[in-house]
Formats: sequence, C-alpha cells, structure tokens
Amino acid sequence: MERQGRYREAVGHAQQALDLYRAAGNKPGQARAVNAIGWFQAMLGDYEQAVAFCEQTLDLQHELSDGFGRAETWDSLGYASQRLGRTAAAIAAYRTAVELYCTFGDATT
Repeated sequence: MERQGRYREAVGHAQQALDLYRAAGNKPGQARAVNAIGWFQAMLGDYEQAVAFCEQTLDLQHELSDGFGRAETWDSLGYASQRLGRTAAAIAAYRTAVELYCTFGDATT
C-alpha cells in the first residue's frame, strides 16, 4: 500500500496488524505497527497524530531495547516535526535517528 501511495488503506492494514500483535502478545510487532501508523498519518498530512503515535512507540521500543526500531521512529518524528514547523524538534529527532542508524552501520537511511 505504501509503495502505491495508498496511505489510508495502509493505516487500516497497520491497525489490523497492531490488533493481531496485541492479541498474540507480540510487543516488537506492536511497536512496529504503531510506528507504521504514525508514518502513514504523516504521509496523509496529519502530523500531530503522527507525532502522537511515534512518541507512544518510543517507550515500547526503549523497553524492548529495539535500537533500529527507535531509529526508524525518530526519523518519522523528524519528518512530522519538520512539517509542523518545529525545526528544533525535527533537527533533534533526525540527529538521534542518524546516531542510532550509525550504531548499526546504516548511515544512509
């Protein structure tokens, strides 16, 4: 859905995935699904919702020690913050994302 630009549908699929991950008790899957929902909200232009979902995800990813997931989420937060005109927050988020990606040897993402 994302590759086709069908973000509304993608949100629905991500929400379904979140529901299934919750039912299964799969916390890593839950964190990925919540971040996906946040990203798709950003793609739809609802940047406040995107920030809310992404911030919610960071706590769970920190609890799980999911550094790569946190990098992806900080990147999403940077994008949404930038679109909201929160320049300092966007820069801080992008810097955090880059630092985390670098720990995985992936500074190009």
